[in-house]
Amino acid sequence: MKQIWSVVCTVIILGTLLSACSSSGNQSKTDQAANGDGSNKQKEVTIKVVEYKNLEGYKDIAREFEKQNPGVKVEFSYINSVDFDPTMKARYAAGDMPDIFNNWNVDVWKDFYEDLSDQPWVGDLFEGTKGFVTRDGKLLGMPYIIEGAGLVYNKELFEKAGITATPKTFTELKAIAQKLEDSGTQPFVNSYGEPLFQLGAHFFNNAMDRVDNPVQFIEDLRNGKAHLVGNPMFEQMLDVLRFSAEHGNHKDLTTDGNTQANDLVNGKAAMALQGNWIQDNVNKSNPGLKMGIMPYPFTDDINLNDKINMQIYSLAVYNKSPNKEIAKKFLNFLVTSDIGKKTLVEVFHQVPAMKTIKPTEQFVGPINMDLLSYLEQGKVVPVAFWDYFPIATDIGQVLQKFVANKTNSTQTLKEIETLFKNWR
Repeated sequence: MKQIWSVVCTVIILGTLLSACSSSGNQSKTDQAANGDGSNKQKEVTIKVVEYKNLEGYKDIAREFEKQNPGVKVEFSYINSVDFDPTMKARYAAGDMPDIFNNWNVDVWKDFYEDLSDQPWVGDLFEGTKGFVTRDGKLLGMPYIIEGAGLVYNKELFEKAGITATPKTFTELKAIAQKLEDSGTQPFVNSYGEPLFQLGAHFFNNAMDRVDNPVQFIEDLRNGKAHLVGNPMFEQMLDVLRFSAEHGNHKDLTTDGNTQANDLVNGKAAMALQGNWIQDNVNKSNPGLKMGIMPYPFTDDINLNDKINMQIYSLAVYNKSPNKEIAKKFLNFLVTSDIGKKTLVEVFHQVPAMKTIKPTEQFVGPINMDLLSYLEQGKVVPVAFWDYFPIATDIGQVLQKFVANKTNSTQTLKEIETLFKNWR
């Protein structure tokens, strides 16, 4: 995935070819199937949906939609998040695009998404969610599920250590870590063996999200107009990284995300850089465990530490799909029908992007309810890592060397600066 931008030209060229093919006889036949033209008997239309969450319950929604729309079938397929983008590119090259798919990387695929600005659910969205999928004034996807990243923590271990409030500054975080250790609890469990998401995306993102105008800052880094060396925020980031490693599992460079999540849920540590998606691990391994999520207190400036990093799981319609009107109808069904709203909360156990869908802790769990609280207060900030995602793995690998004590702070920041300058 780190070479994602190297194929953009190929995507554009293939787009021209696909556009030409779509006006050929194959599209004509598909259009006849969708509209029932050319035959006295209406032909069945299949809406293909590709997503990366593999959520149980989609099929129930699809079957109900099919009942209400005779002649329409909805077919789901799953691609894991790591393989999603390259697999979609391969499908595009093969002329096998689905009707609906995730907005995994909006800027790479923006020319292939249908504008959904006129859809009936748009007014129901939480403030701030549309920006993730809006480009050039067009809403290029339907925000569906809200995800948040920060410090996920075990409230029961906090209580055991006599901790009554979450830390608001890095100094307070250090004091809490000491209390946890005094109570016999390991403060952190890290998965720094994963250079992409744990380090390059989420950890580095915590610093990037705290600069003024991250998009412009990234552009300035690429042009040599901005620097990480001497930048207090990024120097502080490395202090936090070192601290978490010193007070963590000490095998963090060989620990993956699944092990990290399981160790946290099973009480082997009190805190982890994770997201609300870990609630699934809680539900499966330790139902009823009191967990929460808080912003990662990277600095001693309270005003920079009060927001959760937010990202959106969204669904888009392929703009060259012959079935795009039916596809849009299905997206609307997902968030407005009784079965769609109920499934999102009671089966998926997720935080909806729609204000009109009301979750409860009984179904979504305490981590998601904490996230919802930050969302309702406006205490969320969009993740910046999609703006530097093509080099996120490389950044993570540089940070791994720092964790392993193979480089110092200045060397680390210089190497990351070079990655931005060489990124073309």
